[in-house]
Amino acid sequence: MATQERLEKMKNVLSRRQAGLSIILDEIYDPFNISAIFRTCDALGIKEVYIVNPPDGFKASKSVCMRCDKWLEVYKSHDRKEVYERVRKKGYKIYGTILNKESQDFREFNVNEPICIVLGNEHSGLCEESVSLCDELIYVPMYGFVQSFNVSVTAAIVLSNLVFRREASEKECYISKDEQSSLLESWDKSL
Repeated sequence: MATQERLEKMKNVLSRRQAGLSIILDEIYDPFNISAIFRTCDALGIKEVYIVNPPDGFKASKSVCMRCDKWLEVYKSHDRKEVYERVRKKGYKIYGTILNKESQDFREFNVNEPICIVLGNEHSGLCEESVSLCDELIYVPMYGFVQSFNVSVTAAIVLSNLVFRREASEKECYISKDEQSSLLESWDKSL
């Protein structure tokens, strides 16, 4: 059971948890990249992370994610279609990050709907099947010679932009009081 000070910290964190914003990590194989993305998600108030084909025996790196994975809802599966269907059934529009002719600038789409961002493998990006399962494709503009960021950097750039744009919009972007209470109870029991 948490101390009163810890409970207040958890309540404050929960009051900023994002509703309708999640991420799919599709065949990202480096545990340190996954752990860094976990840390970004927690820092930005994103509570749901889906992992397609996680590395065998994957455990988050405590030194990288600072144990924030215990505050996230992490779902792992080796069935790509099932993950995308699960996300879609929750009402999310799925945006895959890929640089191609069909992609739009990630800063230009509607943020006032449930959004799930998909990040692909560190070397080959999203596979064709993953691309076909996305509703829309987005890219992060680049101005130098290289045409890609590290996947954890891409996650931080895209997710922070979305969170800031959602907070600036007129629409409520945080989880409900009921969900906050439910998560608080769950977190308190896990301590």
